[in-house]
Parts: sequence; C-alpha cells; structure tokens
Amino acid sequence: MKNVSIRMDDAFLKEAERISRLGKTDKSIVLRKAFEKGMAGVKLETALELFATERISTSEAASIAGLAIGEFMEEAARRGIRQALSVADLGDSLKNALEAVK
Repeated sequence: MKNVSIRMDDAFLKEAERISRLGKTDKSIVLRKAFEKGMAGVKLETALELFATERISTSEAASIAGLAIGEFMEEAARRGIRQALSVADLGDSLKNALEAVK
C-alpha cells in the first residue's frame, strides 16, 4: 500500500474523527473506507456518463464501473439511461459466457 498526501475539508476530517471514536477504530481506516466507497461511486458515474454519450460500449462501461454487464445495465436502466446494444457488446457477452462455462 502506498501513502498519499491530500488536502481535505476540516469538516470532513472532523466527521472521520467522530466516526473513528464511535467505532473505536483508527481514523486512517475510516478515511480509507470513505475513499474506497467514494472511488466506487466515481467509477460508476464515469462509466454511466461515457455510456450515456455513446462513447463506450456496455461491456467497457461495466468494466470501468467494476460491475458485471447485467448489473451495469440494471443500474443504467434505474437511472433512465438506455443505449442500443452494439455488435461489440454481443461479442463480449458471448465471450464472457463461454469463459464462465469453462
């Protein structure tokens, strides 16, 4: 694991300290969990934006988001984002299915 130095808002740090006291855990653990959950959201939002603007395929978007294709499609549908499946998507889906049954 690498150390990273970042600037944070005082209110965010105070909340992390409060949560660490409540959970009787180290503040760095709280901050790392918050960062990881935030990164998951950033990945999903980026994938959805690129997918909605038809700059990437469903399978590429799912990969960026760290989700299975079906999970990504469900999330996109929940948000009202629809895009026609491309030939590349169908090929990727077939490839993934074949790998799953090996």
